[in-house]
Amino acid sequence: MADKSLLETTLLNLSLNARDALPRGGQISIVTLNRSVDARLLAKHPNIQPGDYAVLEVTDNGTGIAPEILEHVFEPFFTTKDVGEGTGLGLSMILGFAEQSGGLVDIESQVNQGTTVRIYLPRSVELAVSPETTTNIDAQVSSISATVLVVEDDPRVRQIVVRILSGLGSTIIEAGDGKTALSLMDERQDIDVLFTDVVLPGGLSGPDIVREAHRIRPDLNVVLTSGYPEGEINELASDDELRWFIRKPYRGSELAELLDKVLKS
Repeated sequence: MADKSLLETTLLNLSLNARDALPRGGQISIVTLNRSVDARLLAKHPNIQPGDYAVLEVTDNGTGIAPEILEHVFEPFFTTKDVGEGTGLGLSMILGFAEQSGGLVDIESQVNQGTTVRIYLPRSVELAVSPETTTNIDAQVSSISATVLVVEDDPRVRQIVVRILSGLGSTIIEAGDGKTALSLMDERQDIDVLFTDVVLPGGLSGPDIVREAHRIRPDLNVVLTSGYPEGEINELASDDELRWFIRKPYRGSELAELLDKVLKS
């Protein structure tokens, strides 16, 4: 029992983490299992309910994680990657998704042996409902005919956004930092929406890009996004700039609905 879009994002993030742990190649396996929570897991996760769970397990035989690092991997913004290569939010978002779903995350790793991450989600006792008998939330906004400049330094998150918006019929322009974004703004006059992360590398934040873009095009539609705590976001952006804001992690349907509202406003 879990949100489909967030489950897809979780699987994508785990697979990309596994790939990054295989600089010289190797194997990644993705397995689904039915498991009952045992005493070991109950001891490690006292808030979990006993019972049956569906398990999504992603394993690689890569570089592994040292014990002193393993105990910090779920902390927000903790990362061993270089600046601009990762936000440190991936595993913390996965943990949040699992816990919000009533489940847990279990991780095992050995240096030079590999890593296994297991996502435990409550097993449904109901029969699967046919898609024809339900209302698909992602279909509430059938299309968005717009050119969107997506500014996101994490290529994994950017890939997800591009997939969502391309599937809705939007034309996507991508940038990984503020300087590139502003250069693209100068080159392309057909941009309908600027969709930018608030915190970016390179000295220009999302609000900095918005201010410069509005100096040239005051009527440009803008949507900001971030996974950082609210207090830090408020220090970087004004209430007016945060009028259209979506917090990470978000569902594809939520992003589609917000952009639809922005374009119609």
